[in-house]
Amino acid sequence: MVMKIPKKIHFSGFDYSIQEVEKLDGGDNWGRTMMGDKKIFLNKNIDIQCKEETFIHELMHIALRHTMGWEQLETNQEEKLVKAWSMNIYGILKDNNLLK
Repeated sequence: MVMKIPKKIHFSGFDYSIQEVEKLDGGDNWGRTMMGDKKIFLNKNIDIQCKEETFIHELMHIALRHTMGWEQLETNQEEKLVKAWSMNIYGILKDNNLLK
């Protein structure tokens, strides 16, 4: 089963574009969200499972900042929280055949 990653998503009251790119700047090679620009970038060169989990991961960042108002979290705290939850949510979806 494969998750359909759209080109655009409405989430937390905003429209975000999703772009697959060859390379991302910085330390994270898999994904990045630009909150101000309302853009999610995913590395097109990673395998599909990593891409699907990364998409959920980036949505979790948006949820924490916009929906829950957790902008004040330190970067490493936010990353640890998002990583744990996104991996678990992806695992639940994948293991229970909830992806299309």
